[in-house]
Amino acid sequence: MATVEARLRVRNPPKTIAAPLLNNRNGFGFIFKNKKEKESVIYFLTEISSNTFSV
Repeated sequence: MATVEARLRVRNPPKTIAAPLLNNRNGFGFIFKNKKEKESVIYFLTEISSNTFSV
């Protein structure tokens, strides 16, 4: 299993962030959890370039 260290750029990041790295069929993704909202937002990473993931 490979370990990936990444910097994630999000235009409007939630105030509270929990970002485990997921490995799924769509690629890598981060889960952002907001305490005020029950639902979590999943950002799937589509590109990897110069240590920066594009969402």
